Amino acid sequence: MALLGIGPLLERAPVALSGGERQRVALGRAILSRPKLLLMDEPLSALDRAAKDAILPYLERLTGVLDVPILYVSHDIAEVERLADRIVILEAGRVRAAGPLNAALTDVGLGFVRDPHAASVLPATVVAFDATDGLAELELAGQRVFVDGSGPEEIGHARRLRIEASDVSLTRETPGLSTILNTLRVRILRIEPAASANLAVLLALDAAGAFTFMAKVTRRSANRLALQPGDELFAQIKSVSLATAPPISR
Repeated sequence: MALLGIGPLLERAPVALSGGERQRVALGRAILSRPKLLLMDEPLSALDRAAKDAILPYLERLTGVLDVPILYVSHDIAEVERLADRIVILEAGRVRAAGPLNAALTDVGLGFVRDPHAASVLPATVVAFDATDGLAELELAGQRVFVDGSGPEEIGHARRLRIEASDVSLTRETPGLSTILNTLRVRILRIEPAASANLAVLLALDAAGAFTFMAKVTRRSANRLALQPGDELFAQIKSVSLATAPPISR
């Protein structure tokens, strides 16, 4: 009941439940059967965006609390970005690719980077909260980023950072004063065509290249900066493009 927030629903008739509430109750019934595996086949496909946004935090909680593997089937990449650790891409009934989520999102050959809202998803840890500014400070591969935060209770929690490729700008010089809060030191791993006028630039935050994200830049900008693999430079990221779900209050 606490895990899914269904306590207040127990006295209500099933016909009085919304679509999202019915999904949470159904999920509770499945968990009570003590499954060895949870299979969720497009569980949110019948819900509108508001209902999806309401139930997604509960699904996020499940992945962190239950010691049960979850196989989640979806056509919605936004759901996958929020929930998945690993991804299997099926095309015409065959496995096209399988592996860690972020590796797939940043693989030009799989096509995700050509999406207008292409993004990377990275793990980070909340290390501080500024009550005056309402911002949480997170540690990401030894560097710091700032996002909207709900309070000091988040400190110590692991969070996902979603970095939209079109919200990343690159510069060779140390950025001066700017309204963009997040500046990271990065190294270019590779540069690939993303669209007719754009290039996808894969950036590494660490020496081993374990923490990577994508920037989408125009060919003209890449030529002006003479971008090449191996270059070390700065990536500026708009804070609004870094999305992380806070814990749900019990």
